[in-house]
Amino acid sequence: MPCTSCEAYKHHHMDKRERGRAMIDWLVYNRFANSRGDLALKLGYNPTVLSASITGRNPFSDKMGRKICAFNKRLNIEWFLTGEGEMLIPENGIIMHRKTSSGSKSKSSYN
Repeated sequence: MPCTSCEAYKHHHMDKRERGRAMIDWLVYNRFANSRGDLALKLGYNPTVLSASITGRNPFSDKMGRKICAFNKRLNIEWFLTGEGEMLIPENGIIMHRKTSSGSKSKSSYN
């Protein structure tokens, strides 16, 4: 049984709201915005709308997730939508995927 307290487990078992919040916090931490409120304004949202989505008062919409991912190309929309893969796309733009049925690894470019 996996360790449910380890960060890797938590990272891969987040719901969409938690994934959205992680992306927002990453953007603020890395100074793409001064605060969550500042990011909301940069995305074209009222800060209270973003806050309601983060806290769960409102659902975290796919549209909002897409806007956040479009704001910074390192954020992985597939991870936001499905929870599969990693939150960040590597700086080289190539994501290595799991092994295919033939045993080789597949890759995608997001450049």
